[in-house]
Amino acid sequence: MYKIILKKEIPAVSMIVFTIIAGVVVYPDLPTQIPIHWNISGLADKFAQKNIFTALLLPLTALFTYTLMLYIPYLDPKKEKYALFAKAYYMIRLTTISFLCMISCVVYSIELGFNVSIIKV
Repeated sequence: MYKIILKKEIPAVSMIVFTIIAGVVVYPDLPTQIPIHWNISGLADKFAQKNIFTALLLPLTALFTYTLMLYIPYLDPKKEKYALFAKAYYMIRLTTISFLCMISCVVYSIELGFNVSIIKV
């Protein structure tokens, strides 16, 4: 049977907590219009009003995704199969959360005025 090993979850949880804290810390310095979408040319083309929800949208998405990925094996009718690819599933979880947290930090950098090319990220 598939089991969650808490020690292995420390990197993913740490990244999510760091990203949420970063969002709270940078919130006062964010512009009143927060870019939430970039076009193919890398230019922001959709904006949202500054509020704590829009500032934390990406980290909260990472938290939701992580929680969902943790508990999907327990909801799956074929849950016993997860033990066969537990290492791969762990790496998929960690990579997904790393990507979401990295994107969150890049977006915070752009919102704070740093010259980061969203296309190259």
